[in-house]
Amino acid sequence: MERFKNWFQKNTVLGFILGIFLGVLLVVGCFTIYETQFASSHEGEKNSGVVTDDNSSTPTPATSDPEQIVVPDSDSSSDLNSGSNDNGGTTSTPVPSTPTPTPVVTNPEENIRSESDLIQYFQNYDNTLSTYAGQEENPTIRESAKNMFVTIVDFLFYDGEINGYTFDGLTTSAKLQLLKIGLSIDNKIDSYFPGYKESIKSGFTKIKAELMNLYLDITSSACEAVGSDICNQAKEDFKTMKESFGLTFDLLKDLGSSAIDAIRQWYEIFRES
Repeated sequence: MERFKNWFQKNTVLGFILGIFLGVLLVVGCFTIYETQFASSHEGEKNSGVVTDDNSSTPTPATSDPEQIVVPDSDSSSDLNSGSNDNGGTTSTPVPSTPTPTPVVTNPEENIRSESDLIQYFQNYDNTLSTYAGQEENPTIRESAKNMFVTIVDFLFYDGEINGYTFDGLTTSAKLQLLKIGLSIDNKIDSYFPGYKESIKSGFTKIKAELMNLYLDITSSACEAVGSDICNQAKEDFKTMKESFGLTFDLLKDLGSSAIDAIRQWYEIFRES
């Protein structure tokens, strides 16, 4: 120590310079340590999603783009998972929301713009009824089946109108296709919900015979006036329906139709075809 003191006295200028150098080195070292701690503190605040302004005590969302800030509504707390980061802060991770389903058309009648649309409308009824097998005790299913059955019966026999269309205003081909769908729907109602038609409306038990009678009546007129294509197709379809739906001439006996003889004649022709 004494030697260092003597050396310093002999080399005053050099010692002074050395002192300044050591002082600067000390200041730089302290500043570097401070910067490191400050940067670490800021990084922890960013991880927590909040940055504190040096000139304000109000927390500011950590984002480089103000337009990306999303303000949650009052129910947003149920969509967040909370956790802790390494600095003891709280992190909130948004849970992806369920995509909004495509709006469902509540009244498909509005989409009917042609006879083909109308036929498909009732064909969808028939397809839906096919999924009801074995669910006859379900009250919701029974009510749905009832509504579909009543809708097509009203349209075919009681001047029902669907988006401007009536049965009487359709072409012969469209009428026959709808009657065929009506017979299919009637058959499913009888098969899946035995005796249910009696509880819907008085007289509905004869709907099968009414459908069959009208189908044969329109077909007979078509075969006389329209042409062979529609006539032949109607005969082929009736032949298939006889086998699938159990159609017999006995169903027509209780109708008391004035045209029963003509209908019987056509039935005999179709039976032989």
